[in-house]
Amino acid sequence: MVYGDEETKVVTGIRVSLIAQIAIDNAYECVYIVVIVELCKRASMNQSPLPRILIVEDDQTFRETVCEILRDEGYKVKGARSFRKATKRLTKHEYDLILSDIHLGDHTGFEVLEVAQTTRPGAKIMLMSSQADPELVQQALAGGAERFLEKPFRVKELLQAVQELLDKSIDNSNGTSVI
Repeated sequence: MVYGDEETKVVTGIRVSLIAQIAIDNAYECVYIVVIVELCKRASMNQSPLPRILIVEDDQTFRETVCEILRDEGYKVKGARSFRKATKRLTKHEYDLILSDIHLGDHTGFEVLEVAQTTRPGAKIMLMSSQADPELVQQALAGGAERFLEKPFRVKELLQAVQELLDKSIDNSNGTSVI
């Protein structure tokens, strides 16, 4: 997979950059570093090597697309079509990141945010909406969301936001902070 000028691969759920290609016996051997460091960080925190993500979105096509994109990047992803289904998943399973639409039919992403903060206090929470006026964004962030994505968004924006929040989670558990 190529992102900009940098080639990346997913190895046990961790995206790493191609550091160098070394010619050995007329063949190229790729050297990927960073993998061992990231795996050691996760192992020392007893985290699954595959970050677990819950996508809460009532639009089936959008939910399935986002789930597929994140699975292709090596994440362990589950989807929930409603507040009720999200609540059930949050009470039964561990998640590192919850990504929820704000408008979910009879319920809102703010309600998902409240349940997630109670049931999964260590999880990072990102809200998204196609109606991203400044007041709504401020309300989401003030309510405890770590990030807000305006729909529609580019795949690169989604992946960058997810990776930044997961990296922030890892760094915060080691006592350092990423801004």
